[in-house]
Amino acid sequence: MKKKIIISSVVVLVLILGIIGFYIWDNRVISTITLDINPSVKINLKRGNKVKSIEAINSDAKDIISGVKGKKLDQALETLTNNVIEKGYANEGEVVILISSDGSVKNKTIEETLKSSFDKKHIPVEVITIKNITKEDEELAKKYNITPAKASYIKSVVKENENLEIKDLIDKSVKELNYTKESGLYCNPGYNLDGDRCYKEIERISASNGEVCPAEYNEYNGKCYHETGTVEGKNYTCPEGRTLKDNKCVIEFVSDAVPSKYTCASGELKKMSDVGIPSNGGPDDYICYDVTNATKPILRCLTINHIMINGKCADGPKPMIGNGCAAGDPLVNGGCYTYDNGDQYVCPDGRIYQISKGGVPEYCPDTVKTSKPTITEYKCEDKKAVLEDGKCVIREVEEAFKEMVCKDGYQFIDGRCLNLNMTKDKQPGLVCNGDNTRLINDKCVVYDIIEANRD
Repeated sequence: MKKKIIISSVVVLVLILGIIGFYIWDNRVISTITLDINPSVKINLKRGNKVKSIEAINSDAKDIISGVKGKKLDQALETLTNNVIEKGYANEGEVVILISSDGSVKNKTIEETLKSSFDKKHIPVEVITIKNITKEDEELAKKYNITPAKASYIKSVVKENENLEIKDLIDKSVKELNYTKESGLYCNPGYNLDGDRCYKEIERISASNGEVCPAEYNEYNGKCYHETGTVEGKNYTCPEGRTLKDNKCVIEFVSDAVPSKYTCASGELKKMSDVGIPSNGGPDDYICYDVTNATKPILRCLTINHIMINGKCADGPKPMIGNGCAAGDPLVNGGCYTYDNGDQYVCPDGRIYQISKGGVPEYCPDTVKTSKPTITEYKCEDKKAVLEDGKCVIREVEEAFKEMVCKDGYQFIDGRCLNLNMTKDKQPGLVCNGDNTRLINDKCVVYDIIEANRD
């Protein structure tokens, strides 16, 4: 009897342990997915691609995670899509989502599911996949309380926009980060980028009762037409100021090259300032200076009692002092003479030079032949520049991006994609007054709007 009881107890224990083990095995996390829009979430999947848990990474995400836990991945992503739209995170046309995944779920599966979910709502979506997460990305994520994928993407934006810092982009939406990366436009901290302008919320006030177009419709010429966001077209485009070449965006800064080598057909290469010729002090301040047939200024003594001694004019004679002359004075025919620096030098063209008034040139200018040297080489003072046809060219190249166009059946009117064949009547609703005001979650949000900065 005791033996049967022991065996039965062992069987029950094995069954209990088996059930516990199966439960643990069935509920283990097999894959982790992060999604960033501006709300950022982390999804843990268990066996069967069911959501074991979902975590709100930032405060915005707390509004969109309800109803997700326990669902299969495709249903969970569709619920997230509906929550994102309902909470107003898809009000500004196209939605841009950053995804990252580890484990058994492929990024392509997540991307296709998200695109399908938003397409059902006629909202265009761009999905950016981050494949390689580094240790630095994980450290930045912990420091700033963001996902590693967003940390990685912010690093790529900062790399292409040197005026930005990582800390300035933490609270930006992925759509704004993506636009900054492509266009070079960015906003100061506290402002959000939309097109070429920066918006900062000032206050929220009550909306008024009025007539408005139904959801997904927008007013044009007094009627409500169905509106959709833009989609990626076939053609590539570039930000303003950049030229499209071979699907690359190119901008060039051109300046004059600086002469670095000269040659003279005759004469010697000299700086103009060294031979007494006025110049502008520029890099081409050189001249060919030919003295082959030049003459030197001729000394002319001014007074009749001056005589030429050792090629200089001397005044005298004067009595000797003792047995000789004063230091430096020459003795000639028993008399002492003193050199006079006030005498003149004359050139063939009649110009007169005096030592005491500016000095005497080595050669008479009218007998020297001068000519412009031939420039044989140029150089660029900026190390980044490339020398091309005598010009210095600094060329910056970046990836082009597909231009955003309207879907078939929609026309681009006043910055919106409208279908003029899909209309609805206005209905009672809340309205906001003022150009700088938008209706968000039944409130009129008033903004301070300024021009965006450009990198």
